[in-house]
Amino acid sequence: MMAVTSRFLRGIPVDQHTATFDAFRAHMLKAGFEVTSSSSDAVFFKNPKDGFTASIDDGGDWTTTLTIGFVSPCVWPNGTKPPAG
Repeated sequence: MMAVTSRFLRGIPVDQHTATFDAFRAHMLKAGFEVTSSSSDAVFFKNPKDGFTASIDDGGDWTTTLTIGFVSPCVWPNGTKPPAG
């Protein structure tokens, strides 16, 4: 089982997309993520310590909307790791 979440950043002018991507990239690198793929309209990240992934991409047909997403590698039943035994 995986947990997936994404959020829309609306109202970002096209001329600010690059600056927004750069700020998100800097934040994710500081948080321990590594870039796994990058293009002018999307950047994908993975945290090698815990397997979480993240992304930022433009909205395609939505010129003033960016999408940020996160995926966890797994989710334990009831939210916690079962006791060893």
